[in-house]
Amino acid sequence: MELISAKATRAHAPLLYLSPGILGGLLLAKQFPMTPNWLVYLTLAMGIISYFVSKKRAQSILWLLTFMVSTGGTFWLYAALRLTQEPPVWIQSLPERELTLELKVERFFRNSSNENSLNGIASVSQSPHIRADLTGKRIYFRLRRPQANQSSYPRGSTIQAQGILSPCPLPNAPDDFYSFLRQQNVFYCFQRGQVLDIQTERSDTTSLFVQLHTQFLHTLQLGIPKEAPAWAIYPAILLGYKAELSPELKNYFQRSGTLHLFAISGLHIGIVAAIILQALSLLRLPTVYAGFLGLGITLLFVLTTGSPPSAVRAFAMIAFYWISLLIGRQRSALAAWTASALIILIIDPQQLWNIGFQLSYSVVFSILLLGLPLHQYLLRKLSPHPAIPVHSLTRWQRFQQILFEKCSLLFAVSLSAWISSAPLSLSLFGMLAVNSILVNLLLVNFAALVLLTGLLSIGFGLVGCAFISEFINHAAWLLIEWMLSIIQVSTQLPASAQNTLSLSPKIAYAALIAYGASLLWLHHHPQRSQSWRVCIPILMMLTFLSVNYWVQRW
Repeated sequence: MELISAKATRAHAPLLYLSPGILGGLLLAKQFPMTPNWLVYLTLAMGIISYFVSKKRAQSILWLLTFMVSTGGTFWLYAALRLTQEPPVWIQSLPERELTLELKVERFFRNSSNENSLNGIASVSQSPHIRADLTGKRIYFRLRRPQANQSSYPRGSTIQAQGILSPCPLPNAPDDFYSFLRQQNVFYCFQRGQVLDIQTERSDTTSLFVQLHTQFLHTLQLGIPKEAPAWAIYPAILLGYKAELSPELKNYFQRSGTLHLFAISGLHIGIVAAIILQALSLLRLPTVYAGFLGLGITLLFVLTTGSPPSAVRAFAMIAFYWISLLIGRQRSALAAWTASALIILIIDPQQLWNIGFQLSYSVVFSILLLGLPLHQYLLRKLSPHPAIPVHSLTRWQRFQQILFEKCSLLFAVSLSAWISSAPLSLSLFGMLAVNSILVNLLLVNFAALVLLTGLLSIGFGLVGCAFISEFINHAAWLLIEWMLSIIQVSTQLPASAQNTLSLSPKIAYAALIAYGASLLWLHHHPQRSQSWRVCIPILMMLTFLSVNYWVQRW
């Protein structure tokens, strides 16, 4: 089954009409949390007008305006209730205070440097009367374990702890830890204390996934020396387990523009889903059964990795696309992209300000509306044997044709992903790795092979064939060494990432919105030549980046 088809981007995505209103409503709720009294009446009035206008003139300008105002007002009201607002300045300016709090853990952070401490994000379930305002708020905690207990605890555990509460420091850079905490609506730090008591509520299902994760991690490290980089990189690629990655390794991959390989994202979930589906096809199952069974196994993989937000987003996109195919609806990757984004924003409006969410959806949007059309354009213009029918090609010509198709697809996807992520990369990290276009072209193939070897290793480990898993891990070790060699060469090139560029977040978002709007306009005007469809967005973004570069230089 084909995961994404180039033709799929030509299908309609009616949910896109909801996007301007939802985004506008969320932004207004963030800026103006106190909704005006007249907003409810305006929203109802615009909704009624939009309904009657659609009966007479569907998708007219008047209908679009009233519909956008109606959906925008609805989500302004909804987000005002759901979004956590930053505490007032006078509350954040209160001095440090020792408190005893009861916390409900939402997320534990892995900490390989100090095993005697627990750190993560939790919501305050009970607080002293003097700070009753903390109840229900999210805080970051870093506390000593009770009696040096080395046990692992699941999310949902309840902690009784005593420590020092203080406002989180202001972030020094858009990509530092405190900036991440603010994106998670965390404004307080609870540190320099000790866990007094901890109660776990680990269900049988949670225990199963924790055990599977531990077993997978052990299986992937069989036969690999601890001092080898692959010992840390292999589990990071397969399971997103980055606790053992040294800062040097992280910086190494960041400078080459390949740090995304360690996030369980669309690349990983797509490859894993494709491998699972191909394996199920060998059983000769009906397409519908194989599809739903494949989705179920993919979901189990996501849960075993700890359900990171990037993996959940990727699974949602794939699930919407697969289900539309299995129930006989239109094949539209763009519709699946839209549906998954809107569902996630409805469930958790705060995701809109999450950098991972912004990068994930902007990159996939660019791949669908630029990468796939660019691939078709390259095939039509540069195909090595355009005049020869496929059945008349010799073996050598067929090999050339297949090689060109695969390389052009990888190049188109890599270029479109790089272009869409460039403004945010400049704004957040102050660097831009131009050579990552070609580096990713090579490393994606190696990453796919590493994922394949990892799944085989895990599979044999589950059935008790650890010696086969160890043999497979040696193959992955070799692949990872080759990946590191490619990255080492790429970082020596003049086009490697440099910490010399910067970009205002407002300008970065404006450029990204303009780029997305041009892609969407060209997508909805297919009568334009394909050259226009692929050249205009690329030239527009490259011109913007070039102007920004020379402005920085001068």
